Amino acid sequence: KSGIAKPAILCLSAGTAHMPQLLNPHGLPVWESTASAAYLMNRFMIPPSRVFAETSSYDTISNAYFARTTFTDVMGWKRVL
Repeated sequence: KSGIAKPAILCLSAGTAHMPQLLNPHGLPVWESTASAAYLMNRFMIPPSRVFAETSSYDTISNAYFARTTFTDVMGWKRVL
């Protein structure tokens, strides 16, 4: 209607280097970003096509680095909050 696209949501972080990796009952890693993305999609009914998860970073600096190199530069996102 208004011509303004709904924003994408990028969830960040694989976890922390200061604690053991959380594993699911099958022994697979539970990434912070994928848990956050699932919460947003389930709780707020945000379409999966609008939610992205970065699973490479383990600290704040790498959150920014991987967000940029894996998502914003690749997707052409210019306005990031």
